Amino acid sequence: MLSFHDRFAKDVTRRSTILILGDARNNYHQAHAEVIADLKYRAKAVYWLNPSRRPTGTAGLDREPVRAVLREGHRVSHAAPVGDVVGELA
Repeated sequence: MLSFHDRFAKDVTRRSTILILGDARNNYHQAHAEVIADLKYRAKAVYWLNPSRRPTGTAGLDREPVRAVLREGHRVSHAAPVGDVVGELA
């Protein structure tokens, strides 16, 4: 997220919608929820598409700070539900 923010934050506007694909496994690095909060401030919407079934219980997982700043999250375990979610957002 840091590198995305560094490269593209200046291009994110109130007309932008950001889709985050992933399970928030941060490999013991900081979650940097402030980066997602800044993108949320700049964008029309930010959505998290998460393949994991359970929100806690895995080492290196730091979802709570991220979840706190997002508008909406969806569990998607394979490609078909991703298409469904994107279709709902359109």
